[in-house]
Amino acid sequence: MVETAASMGLAEIGDKDSIPLIIDACRKAPADSAAVIAAFLVYFDDNTAQTAVDQYIPKDRARLYRDATAYGKTTPFSAPLN
Repeated sequence: MVETAASMGLAEIGDKDSIPLIIDACRKAPADSAAVIAAFLVYFDDNTAQTAVDQYIPKDRARLYRDATAYGKTTPFSAPLN
């Protein structure tokens, strides 16, 4: 839970330096937890982050998260900004 909250907060402030730390947390977490932690990597405009999204999140769910970002959601789990 701590890693998930940290991942969300770091993504919200756009801290690109934290990407390796978030990926390391994913690597150490059980698969279900890693997918939740990695969900916030979708908000980084960074190839390493996007590669990790594809590695830790099932394809259909990753597509859903990316689509949500395109339609103005602040996080994969939030309501639209409008």
